[in-house]
Amino acid sequence: MLTALLDLLLPRLCAGCSRAGTPWCVPCRARFDSLYRVRLGLPRLPPVHVLTEYSGAARATVLAYKERRRRDLAAGLGRALAAAIPRLPRGSPDPAGRWWLVPAPSRRPAARARGGSHTLRLTASIATHLERASSIPILGLDRTATDSVGLGPGERLANLGGRVHLSGRWRLPPGTPVLLVDDVVTTGATAAVCSSVLRAAGLRVIGMLALTGPAGRLEPELDTKKTLRKTRRSAGRGTSGRRGPFAEYEPAQTPVRSIGTSDNGLQSHPPIE
Repeated sequence: MLTALLDLLLPRLCAGCSRAGTPWCVPCRARFDSLYRVRLGLPRLPPVHVLTEYSGAARATVLAYKERRRRDLAAGLGRALAAAIPRLPRGSPDPAGRWWLVPAPSRRPAARARGGSHTLRLTASIATHLERASSIPILGLDRTATDSVGLGPGERLANLGGRVHLSGRWRLPPGTPVLLVDDVVTTGATAAVCSSVLRAAGLRVIGMLALTGPAGRLEPELDTKKTLRKTRRSAGRGTSGRRGPFAEYEPAQTPVRSIGTSDNGLQSHPPIE
């Protein structure tokens, strides 16, 4: 009764298409169920993948999550990214089977305005849906970096060059595979600069995974692993009853399987010595 009354007084609208009655409708969520390789022209880039194009309902969803404090979307977006990670063609966890997730850094004023780092919230959400995954915010961004909206590839590189640094509070063994995570890929400048810093620290960057990427630069990634699993299930007990990454939407906050607290109040794993 109370929920129905609240929906009447304050109707819930889908973050992607503004449909009434749901915080995020099934068609809009389904936009994030694919995997694409992004074609970018910058040198020494790791493989960059996204779930969908930065347009339409997907763009509206990302903006609602990032700029309008729709934190309830973190659970569904994190689940979508978690489902894609094992499908990355060159991605692999460390020898112990753990995935190390590095959120792309944000400018501190922007993070404060958004109520905390939105990329750290994404990696923390992924860690609740992907077995043996850790969110490690080991990258920081200097105060001198400016907002990159509207900048071209060269300008973005110049804006970030020398301004991304490794946090001294974190230590990972040399050669540890890490995966960068972001919300939007535009030119690849963030992937290029962050990868350079991580490589200089002796880490192995297996790629970057983001929610969305630029129109006209996405190539569908042939998911041979997923196809093989489907074939095996069909030959055995069938596929009925299988739950996909969007079997249900979780608007409530999900506890993070980690310990310690970062500067912005989000939970994360302690430094690895």
